[in-house]
Amino acid sequence: MINYNKLYENYIDKQLLELEKKGSQFSKQWLIDIKKELLIRNFNSNFNDTLDNIALEICDETINFINTGTISGLSVGIFLPEINYKLNLYGGYQDYSFTNKISETTTFDIASITKLFTLLLTFKLEELGLLDLNKKVSKINPEYKLEDFTFNDLIKMLGLIQTPTRIDTCDNIKANQILKKIKITDHNKKQNTYTDMGLIILSKTIEKIINKHFYKPITFDQIMERYLLKPLGLNNTTFYPLTNVAGNGRKDTLPHDAKARILGPIGSAGLFSTSNDLSNLFYKLYHSNYLNNNHLEKLFKKTIKHNSLGYAGINLKHKQGISKSFAPKEYSKQVYAHQGWTGSVIINDPLNQIHNNFLISSIKEGEKNKPTLFMRYYNEYQMNIVKKTLELLIIKKMYNYYAGFDNKIDKVIHLD
Repeated sequence: MINYNKLYENYIDKQLLELEKKGSQFSKQWLIDIKKELLIRNFNSNFNDTLDNIALEICDETINFINTGTISGLSVGIFLPEINYKLNLYGGYQDYSFTNKISETTTFDIASITKLFTLLLTFKLEELGLLDLNKKVSKINPEYKLEDFTFNDLIKMLGLIQTPTRIDTCDNIKANQILKKIKITDHNKKQNTYTDMGLIILSKTIEKIINKHFYKPITFDQIMERYLLKPLGLNNTTFYPLTNVAGNGRKDTLPHDAKARILGPIGSAGLFSTSNDLSNLFYKLYHSNYLNNNHLEKLFKKTIKHNSLGYAGINLKHKQGISKSFAPKEYSKQVYAHQGWTGSVIINDPLNQIHNNFLISSIKEGEKNKPTLFMRYYNEYQMNIVKKTLELLIIKKMYNYYAGFDNKIDKVIHLD
């Protein structure tokens, strides 16, 4: 007689060991807890019921997070393309007026996650021979006096460049005048500082390069559309959403980031996107030839050895986990993430083929800060989703192995 309990236990041990070989870091208690939970799940129900139960538990966790009162609504995606599992769920309201409910097509202000899109665009332009990252910025665009700083320095956020005064309270004309007075305030390229300014200068210079190449005016948003969004099929990602917008803390459809409002489409912030588009971005990056392996590897490489900051401010794995970098230590050594000030987060693990996104509406109109205790509740929620994601990964692999075929699961759940 086959001892299925022992077979399942051996398979779970094998999968947990495989995760650790890829760089996952688990506490001893976490390993004990998740193994116990996985064993209970599999011995008491069939695989399909188990997967459904985990999805329902994720729904409960999400409803509890909404009920903390620190967000008005959200859209969350879990995508495991290697095992054909996808879950999108959404609920709550677009803002704190509690008038318009979030739908599957609601676009969220992803703020600084725009930097990841700008980085991908930059890599693509380099591959096409339109941009040389080793060139000095001032050689290509003399409007910006950045001495020996190259485009590589900008995307690595090395040293520090600053404007003489803030530009986020000016009008467009004044802001651009101040931007042209930008200068290097720290020449030390052995350290980096997270900043918007390098990506803003990069996007302005990309405009100049492409305009010169085509002999006609083309704006940064049009360049992004032509070389990144359309090729990857990201049809709901845009700088100019018309309706059904969340996460920006405004009554209009403009971005929360003041610099993005004043300067127009720039490389540091201002994009709006959906959970489904962010999942598709992950899939296309690792299941198409959009970028070469050299560029894909840079997405999880440190730019300076002693910190966990990557290109364009990407968060890389930190030994203290998600509370420090949003790239969970429980995922592989290649995990990287980006978080926008609005609260939205994208997490990619190319080695384990895991994608998570959290699109959040947390900012009240006219307020500069998120609600009290927001980050505490948010980190707890994110960590719970990370654990559930790994459970889904292991259970679905087990299902595929014992069932002998890989059935596709694509769930969209509205929580209201």
